[in-house]
Amino acid sequence: MFRDAELGGLYLTGSRAEQRVDLHRLTTKTDVHLRGGFHATGLVNLGGARIGGQLSCSGGRFDGTGGTAINCNAARIRAGVFLKYGFHASRRVNFRGARIDGTFEVLVATLEGGIDLGSSQIKGRFFWQNIQGLVPVVDLTEAQVRVLVDDLPSWDKVTELHLSGFTYERIQSGMGIADRLEWLDGKRERKLPTEMHEKLRAQPWLATGSGFDPQPYTQLARVLEDQGNRGGAARVREVRESKLRVAEQSRAFGRVDGTFRAAFGSIPAMLRRLWDFMFRWMFGYGHQPARALVWVTGIWLLAFLLYSSVYAAGQMAPNSDVILTSADWLEIAKAYKAGDEMPMHAWLNTPAARDYETFSAGLYALDLFLPLDALGQEAAWAPSLERGALGVLGYWMRMPIQLAGWVITAVGAAVLTGLVGRKE
Repeated sequence: MFRDAELGGLYLTGSRAEQRVDLHRLTTKTDVHLRGGFHATGLVNLGGARIGGQLSCSGGRFDGTGGTAINCNAARIRAGVFLKYGFHASRRVNFRGARIDGTFEVLVATLEGGIDLGSSQIKGRFFWQNIQGLVPVVDLTEAQVRVLVDDLPSWDKVTELHLSGFTYERIQSGMGIADRLEWLDGKRERKLPTEMHEKLRAQPWLATGSGFDPQPYTQLARVLEDQGNRGGAARVREVRESKLRVAEQSRAFGRVDGTFRAAFGSIPAMLRRLWDFMFRWMFGYGHQPARALVWVTGIWLLAFLLYSSVYAAGQMAPNSDVILTSADWLEIAKAYKAGDEMPMHAWLNTPAARDYETFSAGLYALDLFLPLDALGQEAAWAPSLERGALGVLGYWMRMPIQLAGWVITAVGAAVLTGLVGRKE
């Protein structure tokens, strides 16, 4: 119809086209209007078009043929693109490789065949809001937009979402971090090789059925941090690390083929699962190091309650050879019988106890946890194995508390200095 034509503008508002509308490589100085009741029963082909103004399809209906309703492949549009307010496409809308200097608005629109924006460039805002009906596919692979303006209900209507390589500089949306993570969770992942997928099906506790592309998570985290939402960025990076590690483990187990070499090669993946579990819940894979304070507080409180009880029951003892071999202690210990006052309580009433290190359950718990032994409590006091169950429990609990202190302190220092975990 207007193939390779050069026009000032094209205004077909309210028109009806019963056959293919061929506008391939059309060049206009101003706008192209296919809106306000425009109805095309065949393909509208704007592939390679050069439009000097806007392309407005608002309120238009495009039925198309052969799977495509509108083809704007590699088009150059100097203003905006408007697919809104009653826009209806019965087949695919194709803007692959298009360059739009203004905004791209998809608002209150129906896209029964989906939309392809792969490798497109949108220099303004990209609106995706109030979408009507289900959308079979949205392809944003390698697309670039300046500002993303969207809502979760519209994304929820997309069956197949491609986000690999999709980049944007800012977000203007009411979607929270949980909504953003749900959005990313719905993206289509790369498929694993068939043979590997079949092996993972025999291990359903490991199978993911697909690979994992971390780029969309990295992109979102970077934008959130640039916009001042560091907490949200850390949460997104934590989820990205979790999914990435699960995918790596799945690939490792998917290589198991019954040979010793493959089975041996999967052992590091098995061991890493335990490390990943602790590293995530203690430090958020290094992106949320403050989470370790919750664990430190919990361990300290548990130790405080335990050793308060041990001390109150008289099942602590001075951790000093001088005291334990003194005449006062030996006399008290020798005279002790079941049901009598505990030796520790009796010793505390002696003159020697007045100048000895006073027991503090809080400081003792902290001294156990910190790998410095700088508070003097651990050196001065110890649970007794001979005085009752609480003493036995307190004695054997010292080692796991100290081990937790060493691990959390060492890993925490490595996280804060960037040796492990955070890479951004």
